[in-house]
Amino acid sequence: MATLRDALRRRLFGRARVLAEQDLARPAVVFAPHPDDEALGCGGVIAEKVRLGAEVTIVYVTDGRRARRTLMPEDAFGALRRAESLEASRILGVPAGRVEQWGLDDTLRDRPADARERIAALLERTRPEEVFLPHRGDPPEDHRAVYDLVRAAVGAHARPLTLSEYPVWLWAHWPWVEVPLRPRRTLPRRLAAGAVSAQQLWSTCRWAVDVRGVLEVKRAALAAHRSQMERLVPSADWHTLADVSHGAFLECFFQPYELFYRYGHRVPG
Repeated sequence: MATLRDALRRRLFGRARVLAEQDLARPAVVFAPHPDDEALGCGGVIAEKVRLGAEVTIVYVTDGRRARRTLMPEDAFGALRRAESLEASRILGVPAGRVEQWGLDDTLRDRPADARERIAALLERTRPEEVFLPHRGDPPEDHRAVYDLVRAAVGAHARPLTLSEYPVWLWAHWPWVEVPLRPRRTLPRRLAAGAVSAQQLWSTCRWAVDVRGVLEVKRAALAAHRSQMERLVPSADWHTLADVSHGAFLECFFQPYELFYRYGHRVPG
């Protein structure tokens, strides 16, 4: 199965157009629903952009404080994740002065109009040429919410932008990871989700960035998110990213290329 996965990934990467250095050198804003999404989905791109002298701003929309609420107080866990995100950003080459930590509610249901205005103000202030946001097909609610908020704010932006949607949890389905055969009653649903995932990646992610030269930087940045990579509390309920599909999920993010759904925004009017 691993050989089949590798072959499918090679075919997916092989059909994508590789972004040129002059495009990578453009200033950008990266929106991460919560800390670690930036490293998983586009850590290599961030490191390459910084290497080429581009100004990159990272926005952590939430701090994921509720993710371990049965094992650690929310305030303490939120503070830990904010510290981890600053360290991960530093490793990627983004200084603290260009890191935004908004700490919004994890569900992003509270005051979405204010969040859109905040995004619009940030775009006006930083004037990026590129915006990186979660892929529209990513299943988690917070990823979809950030996608919707960013697209709404970009829709009213007065300057042309290139948008690049990065997949994260689309990789957590068969055929990119093994499909659990038990319980059998869930197998049809899992296979259907895998078919949707494959179709989404195949039909939209037609651009790639060669990140082979910065893979170790990306690994170090992801490792800085210790609460996601290590079991900081001796409990089976403290799940790590390595637990997802027995490590096959993480393998998807240390391939030679990062994939994106890339397109342009037209200025209104």
